[in-house]
Amino acid sequence: MAATEIAPPRRPADVVLERLDDPGVAASLLTILDHVDLLATLAASLSELLQRGDTIIDSVTSGVGELAAAAKARPDLQLPTPAELTELARELSAATPTLTRVLSSHMVNDQTIDLLSLVAESAAEGAERARVDRASMTGLRGVLKVVKDPDVGRGLGLLVEIAKALGRRLRAG
Repeated sequence: MAATEIAPPRRPADVVLERLDDPGVAASLLTILDHVDLLATLAASLSELLQRGDTIIDSVTSGVGELAAAAKARPDLQLPTPAELTELARELSAATPTLTRVLSSHMVNDQTIDLLSLVAESAAEGAERARVDRASMTGLRGVLKVVKDPDVGRGLGLLVEIAKALGRRLRAG
């Protein structure tokens, strides 16, 4: 081509083909294609967020207003700072797998909660009585005398049954 000749304009398709020859661009496009379903979900979610932006902002503004009103009405209320809320959210996020496991375990079913409540109330009551009465036991004879008490027998019976069930599970586990 002579120096005075003008090069024909490049077609957009030629520019795209040139860019596809670059290994970095090709690798990036493959990554995008591998995650196109995620990108579609992200785009749809972002679209929904933008469509509802006014409603979301109004709700947040209303919530902040209610929080400010509550803080003014109850100055003794020690509301968390935004930094504390952020830290709490981070900690809850990190603890989510453990919390989910606990919530789906037998630890939080009604029967277990009732039993733990009964044991906690009994422990507090017994500790208080022992403190007030300065209760103590001496020798085997004192222990045998206490075991004859029907309430002690029921309590020991519960502990024995729990120990048996625990033993069976340990053997099977």
